[in-house]
Amino acid sequence: MGKRIWLQPVAMALACVLLFAGCAVENTMGTGTTGSQPTEPQLTIEDIRTAQLTDVPKDDKNYDTVSYVLYHKLMTAEDTFHTTQAVTRKDAADALGRLAGKTGLSTQPDTPLTREYLALMLYKTAEHLGYPTQATAEALNYPDAAQIHADCKTAFIWAMEQGLLRGFVGNQLLPDAYVSRLQLAQALVGLQSLNAKDPLALEIFQNQPVRDTVSVVVNNHEAIQKAVDAAAKKYGAIGLQVAVVENGTVVDTFAYGWATKGTDPMTADHKMRVASLSKIAVGLTAQVLREEGVIELDDEIGQYWGITVKNSKYPNKPITLRSLLTHTSTLISYGDNESRDYKKVLARLQNGSFTGGVPGDIGYWYYNNYAYGVLGMTLELAANRTTDQILTEKLYKPMGIDAAFGAGDLKNTNLLATLYRYGGEVARSVATQKASHCNTTPGATGKFFAGGLTISARDFAKLIGMLANDGVYEGVQILSPESVALMEAKSSKAVPDGSYQALPMRYRPGLYGTTGIYFHTGSAYGVYNAATYDPETGNGVVVLSTGASGSKDANSIYKVCAEINQVIYDIMK
Repeated sequence: MGKRIWLQPVAMALACVLLFAGCAVENTMGTGTTGSQPTEPQLTIEDIRTAQLTDVPKDDKNYDTVSYVLYHKLMTAEDTFHTTQAVTRKDAADALGRLAGKTGLSTQPDTPLTREYLALMLYKTAEHLGYPTQATAEALNYPDAAQIHADCKTAFIWAMEQGLLRGFVGNQLLPDAYVSRLQLAQALVGLQSLNAKDPLALEIFQNQPVRDTVSVVVNNHEAIQKAVDAAAKKYGAIGLQVAVVENGTVVDTFAYGWATKGTDPMTADHKMRVASLSKIAVGLTAQVLREEGVIELDDEIGQYWGITVKNSKYPNKPITLRSLLTHTSTLISYGDNESRDYKKVLARLQNGSFTGGVPGDIGYWYYNNYAYGVLGMTLELAANRTTDQILTEKLYKPMGIDAAFGAGDLKNTNLLATLYRYGGEVARSVATQKASHCNTTPGATGKFFAGGLTISARDFAKLIGMLANDGVYEGVQILSPESVALMEAKSSKAVPDGSYQALPMRYRPGLYGTTGIYFHTGSAYGVYNAATYDPETGNGVVVLSTGASGSKDANSIYKVCAEINQVIYDIMK
């Protein structure tokens, strides 16, 4: 794995926890006793069941956990607990400080709390309170265990062994993932269950719902792998990745063939150019900026360029961000080789290079890579940040994703896959991809946005899972439900291929035996890809291929992807 860089040096990160621990439990060093016991032996479940919350009703499996932390004032709430809201280091330090009888302190208090940092804070608190802190294992058997910072390793192993992180750990540890208010509450009760004087905490902890590990996909892994292998061979793929989402969670991955022929076997974590699936990332960027109040989807794009942008045939129909997202801007595209550098695009927008269609009217839809270049540039100009910066801060970091619009900007370029055309010709070598970097000046160029994103199937599936789960990923609200609803808003009538345009995915009712599927395909430099999800079930599939045939099925989806999708959706029914 690539070398990880923390927000601050390790000493600063440890100082935060040590400062907190020293303040919170300064009178307990070496005593083996707690600073302040939050419960009394005579308390019962009924005694603490006083919370009245709109998002955690009494029949919720987490009601007792939330009631415990509220009863003992470890956390606070009014009528809503905000279970999926991410917490900060200060939130955790304060809660742990109250548990230990002191107010906690923290450096970088507004920094979002990550899983590994929570593990470290729990561990340090347990040490000072005299709770057991012996970890029996030396390592964790998870594919991303190497990503845990060395100074958090023991704490993470201990927390896992004690079950303190069981509420939000699936088939990956995701040490950089953010922690929600509910997850913090679960960890607080779990920590206090280690206290021999608090049987109520132990009772609640033992009854906490454990994440459901039963997966129909995992249970059918071998059958799916055979189907993946068969489709890859049938359509001549050199390398292929698949990641599957069940109920909003990435549950399993599959790989076939080579990342680089003869030297590097393909895995689900190799990085590949996803071509037009990149447009989903641009759509996510628009929603992030909308949530920040930077843009509105119906803003006229000219305000961000400092010019008037109009289709002369319909001067009263503005060219909006929404029209760019839905391929209805009526901007003329002269081909993928047309320059998308700032001055050239500015001149095109000023000169009014538009079709005769009505801007924003789905009846004049046509798929437009050039318009997505303009869209990405407009978003960067509005935010004065690059798209990679926006996505990294708001999505990639909290979701543990390594992705970039310039392949050379990845954290781990050693996982890049060679891109092959059908028949085996190299379309993009690893060396060529490593040399590809995005311009760091916001709005400087739009050449990457239509298809330049480089990412793995596993990481892209995290984005799909988040969308399929109304913006929640691993228990944390990453994108608002409103933003997801806006992205899923469908056109009133079908576009030429029979699907319905959303922002920017399309929707096809009845696909793969479901009520309906949101999907996007992508092809460039020999890759043929598809991302799909069912909003009703929260299930989804991402297929990335290189070297395969680009033949399509009747639904305009590449057959190498479609046949794999059909098998997996059939299994997930």
